[in-house]
Amino acid sequence: MGLPTSVSSRSGQSFEGLEAAGAVVCENNQYGMGTAVDRASAVSEIRQKAEGYGIPNMRVDGMNVMEVRRVALEVLEKVRQGTAPSSSKP
Repeated sequence: MGLPTSVSSRSGQSFEGLEAAGAVVCENNQYGMGTAVDRASAVSEIRQKAEGYGIPNMRVDGMNVMEVRRVALEVLEKVRQGTAPSSSKP
């Protein structure tokens, strides 16, 4: 699982990091470098950027700890079983 970082979703580092991560958690605080996301991004939700790379994504209410736990366990189980999508697979 990816660790939380302060990397812009429009930077190369964030996409390069996807190569090594089994799962990534992205928190959208509605701002990037002091600019509101809705003024600087073509998509309304940051998770939608994953679709351009064929990466499955979902929205989870971060204020609902039980929902976050349930989804995290589902995703981690896929990673552990090797059934999660991966760019390193042939």
